[in-house]
Amino acid sequence: CALPISSPEGGEVVATTCSSRLFGTLVLEDPVARVMLEMAKNHIHSMGDGGLMLLSLSTGLVLRGHRSGIDPLVVSRAYDIVSSWAAEYLLSPLNPTRFDVKPSNLSCSMHLVRSVLASKPVLRLSDDTLQRLALLILQAFLSALPDQVESGSNRVQLTPTIRYVHIEGGDPDDSWMFNGVVTDILLPHDSIKCAQHVSVALYSVSIDVMPDLETVSYTIDAESTSEQRWDFRDAVKHFMNQLLNRFKVLGIGLVASQKLIHPYLKSLLIRHRIIPLERLSIRHINAVQMVTGAEAMTAISLNIPQNAIGRIKKIEQKIIQDRKFLFLTPPDVIEPPARPVSTLILFANDEQALEESKTVVMAAVTVLTRSMDDLYAFIGGGAPEIYLAAYLRQRIKAVRISDLKRLDLSCSASSSSSS
Repeated sequence: CALPISSPEGGEVVATTCSSRLFGTLVLEDPVARVMLEMAKNHIHSMGDGGLMLLSLSTGLVLRGHRSGIDPLVVSRAYDIVSSWAAEYLLSPLNPTRFDVKPSNLSCSMHLVRSVLASKPVLRLSDDTLQRLALLILQAFLSALPDQVESGSNRVQLTPTIRYVHIEGGDPDDSWMFNGVVTDILLPHDSIKCAQHVSVALYSVSIDVMPDLETVSYTIDAESTSEQRWDFRDAVKHFMNQLLNRFKVLGIGLVASQKLIHPYLKSLLIRHRIIPLERLSIRHINAVQMVTGAEAMTAISLNIPQNAIGRIKKIEQKIIQDRKFLFLTPPDVIEPPARPVSTLILFANDEQALEESKTVVMAAVTVLTRSMDDLYAFIGGGAPEIYLAAYLRQRIKAVRISDLKRLDLSCSASSSSSS
């Protein structure tokens, strides 16, 4: 659908067949409507699809219950019972729209991905391009599955980590997958732009000092018993040099920080051919930690444990469509705590297709992830809703007043018949 959106700055048109994008454009004032909209958004985030059907169904139920004049508590209890009937039917062999999913069956997984992509015409994909993109998504998904898992691992630890780089103005057929992390964080202009077999020190804090501190006392041990007072800046430089020497002893080739790296330390690192990488932010630090296996240190100290150091096979800065990106390639053999990470570099013809692909590709990955847990899926096109509606009508017709009382639905016969 094409939805015109107006704002104080002007209007725009959002063309989409994704319920998540549609919901993201809505601004609702009614508190009940806002709650239902958030419920549908959470459903999409968890399941990857079905948000529009959920919102349509829940809205219809609320309106019908309100118009019936029946006590809302009774209506709520009735909906709970009918929901349990619906879940029972959908998962039963009586439901012809349900089919089993085998994650080891690549053909079945391909059909799942294709079904998500094919239902989104805003992408404007040819059959060949759709097939290629579906194969690329499945390849990224399988490549990101951990090779080794510890016993008792939870679902989050087993979920593959897939990242996305969306680029406007290219041919979707040129999309490709990279085993590793791609970031838009650039290296300093005077730093080396490519290195292989690099040890990594990772920090979740700034490798910096408080800028508002002025001259303070700094005491060092000397051969004499006297104390030497240094300017604070000299003390910082002294410590930074010690930190550099520690990095060199440990063979560190990349120092990465979620926040900032002190300019003096940065210049020291570059001078000694150690790559400084700062401002990873929350967007990238977790992925960098996964691909390197490094422990994100939370304090600046000369005591850097050996097991906190990570490793990568290669770090390289590349240009794609006139934009610079940093590629981090993991070692050939990934051992815990490192985990595989895949990055999809996806091209789109225009802005509308680009925005649509951001949602659709993530939905396809979510569907694949859910299929590993649930091991079943439903055919689309509205078929499950048709069969479910027919089943519920048949079952409700068989309900008697005595059954309603037994189910703790304390409504009169007239109210029951009217609902």
